[in-house]
Amino acid sequence: MHRSILRRTAAAASGVVTLLPGVIGVLAMSPAVSAGQIVVAHLSADFEPGVAAGEVRTPADTFGVGTWHYLASQTLNPSDSGANLADLEWDASAQFFESPGFDHADGFNADALARSEGGSMLMHPRPAADGFVVARWQTGAAYSDGVRLVGYVRKSVAAEGDGVRVLVYVDGVSVLDVTLAPEDAVGQHFDLVAMGVEAGSTVDVVVSAVDSNDDDGTLVDLTIYRLTAAPNMPQPGDYLVISRTYGSLYALDPASGELRALLSGLELRDASGLVRGEGVVLSNAFTDALAINEFGRLVCRFARPTRYGLAAVDVVSGRRTVLNGTEAPEWDQGGDPLFIDSEHAFVTADGWLAGPTGNGRILLYDLRAQTTTLVSGDTLGDGPVLKRPRAMGMLDATTLVVVESGFAVGMWSGAGVYRVDVASGDRTFLSRLTPAPFERPMMSGGVEIGTVMLGDDEGGAGPVANLQFRTVLVTDGRILVGEAIGLPGPPWDGGLLEIDPITGDRTLLVGTALVDDGLVTNTVTELPSNASSVYVDAPIGLLERSPGVVAFVLQFVPAKLYEFDLVTRELHEIADVGTQIDPGRAGTVELSGLAVYRSTAIPGDANCDGSVNGFDVENFVRALSTPVQYQLDVAWCTQVTCDVNADGSVNGLDIDGFVELLTSP
Repeated sequence: MHRSILRRTAAAASGVVTLLPGVIGVLAMSPAVSAGQIVVAHLSADFEPGVAAGEVRTPADTFGVGTWHYLASQTLNPSDSGANLADLEWDASAQFFESPGFDHADGFNADALARSEGGSMLMHPRPAADGFVVARWQTGAAYSDGVRLVGYVRKSVAAEGDGVRVLVYVDGVSVLDVTLAPEDAVGQHFDLVAMGVEAGSTVDVVVSAVDSNDDDGTLVDLTIYRLTAAPNMPQPGDYLVISRTYGSLYALDPASGELRALLSGLELRDASGLVRGEGVVLSNAFTDALAINEFGRLVCRFARPTRYGLAAVDVVSGRRTVLNGTEAPEWDQGGDPLFIDSEHAFVTADGWLAGPTGNGRILLYDLRAQTTTLVSGDTLGDGPVLKRPRAMGMLDATTLVVVESGFAVGMWSGAGVYRVDVASGDRTFLSRLTPAPFERPMMSGGVEIGTVMLGDDEGGAGPVANLQFRTVLVTDGRILVGEAIGLPGPPWDGGLLEIDPITGDRTLLVGTALVDDGLVTNTVTELPSNASSVYVDAPIGLLERSPGVVAFVLQFVPAKLYEFDLVTRELHEIADVGTQIDPGRAGTVELSGLAVYRSTAIPGDANCDGSVNGFDVENFVRALSTPVQYQLDVAWCTQVTCDVNADGSVNGLDIDGFVELLTSP
C-alpha cells in the first residue's frame, strides 16, 4: 500500500518528544479546514459506552464511512503480526472499557478507555510489559481518499507517574511518537496528513506506559478529516510572501492570486491559531526579508526589537533555523539578503540598536562555512559612512548598489543611493533620495577624516520622498527604488523611482513622490498606462518576475501584491492578501518580504552537488533523523531534495526511492 504522509506536530513548552522526520508545527485544537476536507470521524464524539459488564462496542464514525475499535495489543504497533489484538470489554462498575480477562464489575484494574468529563477520550495504559491500549479507526469498503488527523494529547493529572508515550500509526506506519513527561500539563498538538488511504485502512492511537503505569491517565482528542486532494505545497513560480507582523509565510498562486499554502508561521486565514513549523519566531519584526537560491534554499533576514539574524526556512516542514554566526553584533540589525550564488549572500546590517552612533555595514555570508566577512563599513573602505542601509542590488560583477532607508534625525537624517566596490569596500555617493542635503562622516583608511554634505551640488535631480526607502532592484542595468511619502494629514503614499546609474538623476515610474523644491508639500504623480488612479504606499520586496516585469508588495495596509511592466507601464494587482485574511487580523497584516519559489535541485541530491551518489547518504540520513542539524550542515541545500517520493514530507517513505536512485545506473 503506497501513500504519502505529511506530519505536522511539535513539542509544547514541556515534555520529551521523539518525532519522525517531517515535524512542522504546533497546532490549535480547531485548525483551519480548507476546501476538500470534511469531518468523517471524531474519537470522543463517536464513543459509545457499554451497558452490561463484558460488552464490546464497535461504533460507526460520524459519517458512517468507518468504524471504531477499542483494543488491547501485545505489541506497540497494533499492525505487527504478534499484536494478538483483543477487544476491550466494558466494566459496568468503573464505566470504562478494559482488557478482557478482568472482572468487569470491580472497577479499575490496569487499563481503561472512556470518554472524560471534559469531552476528550481518557486512555490509561497497562504496565509497559503487559501490553498497550489502542483506539483504532478503520475505513469502510467505499473509502479511497486521504485523511487529515488533528488533535492533542496530554496527561490527565500532571506531576505524577513516570510519563506516558503516545503513538499514531496509519496502516502500521508510525507518524507520531510523543513522550509526555510526568509534569507536562500542556501536552502536544498534532496535525497529520496521509494520502492514498484505502478501504480497510487503519488509524491507530496507542497509549503506552513508560515503565510503571501509575497515574498514566492520558487525554486524547482526535478529529479525522477526509481529504479529496493532497495538501497544497508551493509550486515552481509561486510567489512567497511574508508578514512582518505575524511572521506568516505563504505560497501564493500568481495566476489566481490566491494564497495556496501556509509554509511557516501562524495561519492568518482564520482564527484557528494553527502554527506551522518550529524554530525562531519571525513575528513582530521591523523587517522579514526573503531571498532564495537556485536550489530552493529560502532564507529570511529577520530583525525584531530584541533579536536579529538569518534563518533558513524549510518549505516542506516550515522549520525556521537560525544560521550560525548571524546573531553576532556585526549583524545588528535589519537588512536584505542578496544571493550572488548558491552558497554566498550579501547582507546589510544597519546598526539600528546602536542608535545615533550605529554605522551601516555590508556583509558577505558563506552558507557552507557559515562565516561572515565584512565587505564595507566604517572600518573597511573609503567614502561616506552608510546610515541604515537596508536594500541592495548588483550593478555589475564588482559593484553593489546600496540604498539607505532614511526616516531619522541628526546625523541619520536623509537617505541616499551609493555604489560600493565589493573588492575594496569603497563607497561612492550616487543619488540623494530625500528633500534636503544631508551630512555623513567621511572615512579614509579606516579613520574618520571629517564630515561631508551630500546631495547639495551632486546626487542627481528629480522627484524625492521623505519617509523610508525599503527596497531596490537592479535589472538590465536599471536601478529601481521603492519610496514612501508622508504629508500633513493622511494618506501616506509612495511609488517607484528609477535612478540613473551614472548621473543619479531620479525618474518617477509609477505612484506619487515629492517635487524636489525643498517645500515637502508639492507632489507629482505618475499614473499607470492602464489606470486613472494609483496608490502604492511603501513598496517592498522588489524583484524581477520576468524580463521587463517587476513585482512588489505594499508593506502597509492594504496588503497587496503588484506587477509592473517597465515597457508598457501597466500596473496589475495580482493579489489582495488582506481580503484573504481573517477579518480580525486583516487590518494589521504588514507584508515585508517577497520571493519567487524555484529549485533546480534533483531528488536524492541531499548535498546539492548536482548528482546522486554515496556522498548524499550521510546528509539524507541526517535529514530523516535530525532535520535541524541538516539545515545547519547543508545550509545551501534544501530538504526538498530528500522528499524523493514527492509527497510533501521527508520521512521513511523516501528511503526505498533514495536507495533506488543510488543504485540505478
